[in-house]
Amino acid sequence: MAAARGQIEDILASLLATERQMRQEEIMDEIVELAAGENAARSLRKSRTHSAEPTRGSFGS
Repeated sequence: MAAARGQIEDILASLLATERQMRQEEIMDEIVELAAGENAARSLRKSRTHSAEPTRGSFGS
């Protein structure tokens, strides 16, 4: 009976470790996705800002 309890505890500990690892990977994926979205938004804002600025010499200078 004690051996069975020990095996159950070992299996439970292993499952909990796997669950923590999977959750950590999900969180990391979310962080990477958010960072990529922020970088894309910054690039878009930067390209819109630069394209809205008049270029030098474009008025027949």
